[in-house]
Amino acid sequence: MDTLPDLVAVEATNGQQGYAYWSDMNDPSSQPANPEEAVALMATRNARDSQLFMQFLSGAIGLDLDVDSDTAQTVYEQAQNFVYPAVPGEPWFADSQIKDDIVNLLPINEVSLPDGEELRTFLSAIFSGIQEENYLEIPVYLEDGVTQIGVFRMGS
Repeated sequence: MDTLPDLVAVEATNGQQGYAYWSDMNDPSSQPANPEEAVALMATRNARDSQLFMQFLSGAIGLDLDVDSDTAQTVYEQAQNFVYPAVPGEPWFADSQIKDDIVNLLPINEVSLPDGEELRTFLSAIFSGIQEENYLEIPVYLEDGVTQIGVFRMGS
């Protein structure tokens, strides 16, 4: 019978090589047990991320963007498709179209957002902020599994 290792080799954020506990990286309580739970988990994560996106966007342009969750989700998804196209180099939206869509959905005017490639860079920075918020920090140990030497970061 195959067994999972207790410790897994990882590189800590400080560059040191060490070990993380398998159980720390694979919390069973955060794993869906069936397809329905997986769908619900994704919906929860998308709702959280769309709200984070709106908070980061509000801060970046200096305006309070108080919108309903459906609008936040739509703007988040459109911005995500613009920044991360399904086919690299072929965005789903033209630069001007995504800006117009965001301006039409949110209580802002077009001068609040940059144009063209600057808009893509601007939105990419917001998505980077969301990723930072979603990282889990897992302790990294020496081979003894007790002496902590750093942390390993992984997405939630």
